[in-house]
Amino acid sequence: MVAADGVPSVEVIKAAVDKVPTCRDLIVIDDENPLSELTADGPGTVTSPPGHARDAAVITFPHRDLGTPKGVVLSHAAMLHNAAAVTAMLYDESSDQRHPDVHLVVVPLFHVVALEGFGHSETGMVGLHARVGDAKPQSVGSPAPGTQVRLVTSDGTEVVGPGEGELWIRGPGLMSGYLHDAQASAAVLRDGWHHTGNTAHREVDGHFVMVGRPTHVVMRGGHVIYRRALEEALLTHPAISAAKSVAMPDARLGEEL
Repeated sequence: MVAADGVPSVEVIKAAVDKVPTCRDLIVIDDENPLSELTADGPGTVTSPPGHARDAAVITFPHRDLGTPKGVVLSHAAMLHNAAAVTAMLYDESSDQRHPDVHLVVVPLFHVVALEGFGHSETGMVGLHARVGDAKPQSVGSPAPGTQVRLVTSDGTEVVGPGEGELWIRGPGLMSGYLHDAQASAAVLRDGWHHTGNTAHREVDGHFVMVGRPTHVVMRGGHVIYRRALEEALLTHPAISAAKSVAMPDARLGEEL
């Protein structure tokens, strides 16, 4: 690419990077520096993050939240852990077996993981994943390295062994919380566990299958409706002091409120 003034845009970027002391590396991929050369030697070494490990590294705003955009804060330590976990799942050093596909994953596309599994922004997109050569139809794999998983029923009972319940995830790769929203953070982060709101089934072999989506999202005639957003709109009326929406099966629309 060439900038408007005729100067190659890579050179413009390099000049800007030189003015940012905290930027340690600039990776250029072009005809002279193809991606194949960067990935030829397998996974690289993950180094310690700069500054304080618990400082915010990334803030994302997932579209599938509770209707009101919430910034998911991931620390340097969380990003480092998740990068190491994904590397471990893509590359089995004990057998020298590696995933057949090679992917470059960069911020802000860090959530694009080349593995069959389950995760979302609050877990750094790391949670349940299939290992190399261990994929199964409909399965999202087993817990990623360093990640703990629970299945909990609606009455708070933990499911031991095969069974179904709400998926809880705990590990160093979780978000620090929602940006400037302690109440929302406390609602999904309890005693170190992230309550995903998703229903999963654990099979006999320890693999998981996702069987439900977040209960706060309703699909009405192909339209996504956030129950929280509807309830908040109702509460703006002076005659309404409390509101609760319930999704019901509908033969024509799929779901109705």
